[in-house]
Amino acid sequence: MQLANAADQSLCLVLHSEFPKFVLYNVLVNDLGSRYKEWKRLILPFQETLSRFEIVGSCNGLLCVSDYELDDPVLIYNPLTWDYKLLPDKGGEHLKGKVYRCVFGFGFDPKTMVYKVIKIVHYAGSSSKVPDLNRKPDVYVVTLGSEEWTYKGQTHYQLTGSSSEAFVNGKFHWLTHCNFLEVGKCQDIISFDLSTEKFQELARPDFEGLMKHTCPLVTLKGVLSAVISYDDETHEIWKMRDYNVKESWSREFVIGKYIPKIFLTFGQFNSYPGRGRIDGYRKHKFQVICILSNGEILLLYENQALVSYTVETGKFTDLKIKGQRFEYLSTLHTGSIISVNAAFNMHG
Repeated sequence: MQLANAADQSLCLVLHSEFPKFVLYNVLVNDLGSRYKEWKRLILPFQETLSRFEIVGSCNGLLCVSDYELDDPVLIYNPLTWDYKLLPDKGGEHLKGKVYRCVFGFGFDPKTMVYKVIKIVHYAGSSSKVPDLNRKPDVYVVTLGSEEWTYKGQTHYQLTGSSSEAFVNGKFHWLTHCNFLEVGKCQDIISFDLSTEKFQELARPDFEGLMKHTCPLVTLKGVLSAVISYDDETHEIWKMRDYNVKESWSREFVIGKYIPKIFLTFGQFNSYPGRGRIDGYRKHKFQVICILSNGEILLLYENQALVSYTVETGKFTDLKIKGQRFEYLSTLHTGSIISVNAAFNMHG
C-alpha cells in the first residue's frame, strides 16, 4: 500500500556526486517548485565495503549499486531504511584486467514475484581500454536471495551505457553501440525480458536521431520514449505508444535551444562524471528526467543544471536547489519502506 502511494508522494531524484568524494543526495520531485527545496545527503552504511560506487538501477525504493571501477561487488540498498545486502561475487573470468565494462539492469518481475539483476560482461582486448569486438559479451542473471549468478550464454549485442536506460513492460531497454564507420548503420533498440530472460530487437522509428549516440531512451509515464538531440541544440521526444509497434512511434514534443542561467553566470564545470572510463556514455549534454505531475518536463543540462519546461508556453524555469553540487548524475527513484532482507527472502 505504501509503495502504491509512493509513486506520487515519494518520487525523488537521487544525486550521485564524485567530487570531492563519492556521496549521494536526494530531493523530492514535488519539492522542486518550493522555495525551501534542498538536496539532502543520504547515509551510506556500505561505504567501508564500497567507497567508490555508482548507481546502476532503481526499483520499488531499492537501489542497485556497483563498484565504480571493477563492477564487483554489487549490492542492493534502501536509502530510506539504510539497510543493504551484497549480491554474490561473480568470480570466474570476471577478473580485473580482462573486463572492458559491464552493463546492468535491476528490476522486479511481476510474473515470478522476484527481484533480478542482469549483468552483461563486455571483455577487453589488448588493453583494459580497448574492447575485444571479436568476443561476444557474456550474460549473467541473479535473483535476489539466490547463492550465485546464473550464466545465460552470450549475446552478440554491444550495448551502450552502464545500466538500462528504460524499464517498460517488465523489460530492460538499451541502445546498441554504433560503429560510425558503418555508413547507414543505425543503433538498434534491444530489450531483455525479466520473465523469459531473452533478448529481443524492438521496432525502431525511421528518424535521424538513432544514427547518433545522443539518443538516450527514457520511460515517460510508463511509455518507452527516445530523446533526439540535434546539432542546433534543439530536441525532440518520441514515444512508442503501442509497445513494439513501429507505426506507433510519434513525435510528442519539440524543445527549443536553451542555455541555463548558471552557465551564463559561472560557465560549465568540465570534468567527466559517472565513470572515469571512456565507455560510460553517461555524460549527457541534455537529458529528459521525467514528466512532472503538473505536466512540465524535468530536464538536466550537462549533468549540472536542472530545468523545468512548460510545453504549452515553451517557458524554461531554472531550478535552484540548496546544497547543489557542481556536477552529478541523477537517478529517478521512488522512496519506499520495502526491506532489503524481505526482497532477498522473496526468492522461491
